[in-house]
Amino acid sequence: MQRWLTIYTKPQAIGRAYIGIQASGWEVFCPFEVVRYLDRGMKCRKILPLFGQYLFVWAEPERITQITEVDGVEGVLRDQLSGKPRFADEDKIAAIKRARDLGAFDRTRDDWAQAGEDVRIADSAMRGFVAKIKSAKRHKRVELVVEDAPFRITTSIDKLEKVRA
Repeated sequence: MQRWLTIYTKPQAIGRAYIGIQASGWEVFCPFEVVRYLDRGMKCRKILPLFGQYLFVWAEPERITQITEVDGVEGVLRDQLSGKPRFADEDKIAAIKRARDLGAFDRTRDDWAQAGEDVRIADSAMRGFVAKIKSAKRHKRVELVVEDAPFRITTSIDKLEKVRA
C-alpha cells in the first residue's frame, strides 16, 4: 500500500534528490516558498523548500532501500523508539497542496487571496460550502462570507481550495 514517506536529504542536495526520485518514477512532493530579499539594494526573489531538507515520496514502504539509494537522499524519517518509517498524513499533504494552490507560500505576492474571490471550504464543519473572501489578513487567515449565512468565518488558508470557473 502506497503512503507518503518523509525523506530527508543531504545538506544543499534537495534539488538533486527531488529530480532523482522523480526520474525513478515515484511521485515526489516538496512545497516551496518564494521570498523577497535585498541584494546590494536590488529586490530579488528566492525559491526555498518550505520544510528545509525534507520532502515527501508517494511509495510503498518496501521501496525505502531503493529511495535511499537516490543521489542526495540521506534517509527516511523514522520513529525514535520503534525505528519504523514515519508517514505523512494524507490529509495534511492535501491541506499543504491546497494552500500552495492558493499562493500561500509566495511571500512576494500581496494578492495571494483577494476579496471577492470564491473559495470552497475543504476542512471544517462547513466542508463543501462555497464562500466569498471578505478580507485576507497577512498571516494567511481569511474572513469568509457564506451565502445566506448570518455570520462570517475566519479561518486559515490551508482549509480552503479555489473554485475553478
